[in-house]
Amino acid sequence: MKKQLLLTTLFLVNFLFAQTTVDFEGLTVPASGFFNGATEYTGTGDPQMIYYSDNGANLYVNYADTGAYDYWNGFSYSNQTDLTTASWTNYSAYSPNGGGANGSSNYVIAYLYGGETITFDSPATVASMAITNSVWAYHYMNG
Repeated sequence: MKKQLLLTTLFLVNFLFAQTTVDFEGLTVPASGFFNGATEYTGTGDPQMIYYSDNGANLYVNYADTGAYDYWNGFSYSNQTDLTTASWTNYSAYSPNGGGANGSSNYVIAYLYGGETITFDSPATVASMAITNSVWAYHYMNG
């Protein structure tokens, strides 16, 4: 059976609902340049779901540290701008403007297994969403 690997290939940047822009600028990015749940993880091996929100959009990241390795899925966020490092540990979006859409410095990275969702505090109609590949995905696909 062929196994597909989708590693941080989606990058959500800016979408609109009810005349509100969700640009993730309200999120505090740790000194590491990205948030994947590690700084809030309190478990011992089992995945922990960590929620966060920005302007009425609610997202989460599942993070776990087994002692031998750590992993996450869901929605991390970042402000990194490295376009050359072709490593899955690179939390950068492949974006020539060096950040999020419309000049935003923060953006969300999606690593999805299936079933992950973004919810809203009130009914919303998404007017637009900007998506690009991660740097790892870009370099992986371009060999």
